[in-house]
Amino acid sequence: PALMEKYMTAAERVARVALFGPPALSPTLTRLRSDGRRAGDAHTFPPKYDVSGLSLPNAFHAVHRIPVEGEYVIRVGLGGVRPAGSEPVTVALWVDERQVASVVHDPERSARFDEDRQDFGGQTTQFRVRLTAGDHWLAVAIPRIYEGLPARYRGPNPSSRPEPPKKEFTPPPGAPPERVAQLRQRFEETQAELQKIPLNGVRVAAVEVGGPYSQVTGPSPESIQKIYSCGHRNGEHERWCASRIMTDLARRAFRRPVAANEVDKYIALVQRAQQDEGSFEEGLAVGIQALLVSPAESSGAASGNRAADHPTRAGGAPVVFPVGKHAGRLAAARGRHGNAARSARPDRPGAAHVA
Repeated sequence: PALMEKYMTAAERVARVALFGPPALSPTLTRLRSDGRRAGDAHTFPPKYDVSGLSLPNAFHAVHRIPVEGEYVIRVGLGGVRPAGSEPVTVALWVDERQVASVVHDPERSARFDEDRQDFGGQTTQFRVRLTAGDHWLAVAIPRIYEGLPARYRGPNPSSRPEPPKKEFTPPPGAPPERVAQLRQRFEETQAELQKIPLNGVRVAAVEVGGPYSQVTGPSPESIQKIYSCGHRNGEHERWCASRIMTDLARRAFRRPVAANEVDKYIALVQRAQQDEGSFEEGLAVGIQALLVSPAESSGAASGNRAADHPTRAGGAPVVFPVGKHAGRLAAARGRHGNAARSARPDRPGAAHVA
């Protein structure tokens, strides 16, 4: 019984998302995990390199599932250092192998403690983009990372900014010789570290995705087209529309031609639900749920035959709905096939996705 309830809950969720679209979601913030690249310090300019920065270890790559279509904030955390006097860097956002946005980031405009280097640690920038539901490949890169360095590095497109004057060691007045020696050693170590700043020191350290904002509501056009095979998508349905729709959906759900007597019980269930709810769409939701938990649908899925035009593949978000008041009718519609359905285990009970 518990497994069957999960099965029916997942079916109801899929049916309602296909007909009415995903419910409104509250914005959340998710920190992404990169693919594990490790940046290697470069102290000489490579003769050739990927100017987009995508294939360099300084970039960030991840696959993230977007629950619903809407606007999302991509927050990028930077890290590493760059020589003082370097030009600002460009941070580029890529979605599904296409650059969708870029922003110029200047660390010298931010509060900092060291004037002898550009420290990107703790600095952030962000993008606001519209994304569709589903899995997306997200990447953030720093293009032309070897350009814009101070002229003394003799790199491509050198910086036009002046470098800070070279510091000279000045001991504090009245300090004992031992203290002066310690301070001089510390100063020389710091200057030596500045000479070791890598040419590609700046990197993308973290990426967070926040949203959705301005969520797109309602069912997807693809879902509406595949469900309403009667052609009446404006709500002006005829008496025969339920029969036509359920017959077409049954053929897709069962992955084979269906006889009229196979579909009659689902049509009757839809009509009774429409009378109770006073809504054509609510009746269809109950009928689609019944098709999804049918043993014929389960056996078709187990055989590995999946129809490309399955109506429940419309865009949407995985949200669990409680089993509705028509659960008893669904059980009755299953009739003598109840035991067979209990033995048909879904891949992920209660966690079906509409994508």
